Amino acid sequence: MGTSRPPRTGPLAGLKVVVGLLAAVLEARRSGQGQVVDAGIVDGALSLMTMHYGSLAGGLIGTARGSNVGDGGAPFYNVYACADGGWVSVAAVETRFFDELLRRLEIPASLVPDRTDREAWPRLHQALADRFRSRPRAHWCALLKGSDACFAPVLAMDEVAAHPHMAQRHALVEVDGITQPAPAPRFSRTPAGPVRGPRVADRAAALDWLAAWFGPGRFEALNATGALDAVRGTNTTGEHR
Repeated sequence: MGTSRPPRTGPLAGLKVVVGLLAAVLEARRSGQGQVVDAGIVDGALSLMTMHYGSLAGGLIGTARGSNVGDGGAPFYNVYACADGGWVSVAAVETRFFDELLRRLEIPASLVPDRTDREAWPRLHQALADRFRSRPRAHWCALLKGSDACFAPVLAMDEVAAHPHMAQRHALVEVDGITQPAPAPRFSRTPAGPVRGPRVADRAAALDWLAAWFGPGRFEALNATGALDAVRGTNTTGEHR
């Protein structure tokens, strides 16, 4: 990538395309026939909603905003502000994780005898909010690190690379002074090569690449309509125009 802007493509759609192409190749090796692979951004987004549609059909969730476990309604699956302005997240959905969270935070279990009781959620939310707000984020990280409380600090983007887990995994790399995710997935036998930044090209070079990509006929047709007038190449910051 190598740019300071977020990617504009649909990564979920890209994943669907990759999986579809691999499946089509395997099928073509069996049948000897090709086929069109159709994948869209909406397909990728909806695939993440599969569990939620099932839960809705089963009566496990409702459609009211902020009334469910996964949408900020449940106090044991939420984010909380700390004394220093940092934030932490908890996802103690299962009973043993929830009990561990309360124990370490020294919140009496009697406050909420039944964590599934939605009438008690506001009371529990206030108790958790007050407790987390009483100390800085580093305090809670030290107290809850490695426990079964299902806790994690909420990191700013410029903090992620220094997180011990991310640093040990080398999950982020720096290319031309820009921090970005490392190539993934990783392969033991054929690892990815060094990550390179984008090329800097003027308009003429950009048009040459488009001509090679589209082919002469398609390129000339687009150029005749003025569709390529907007091509300006790449500036020195790596920002495409």
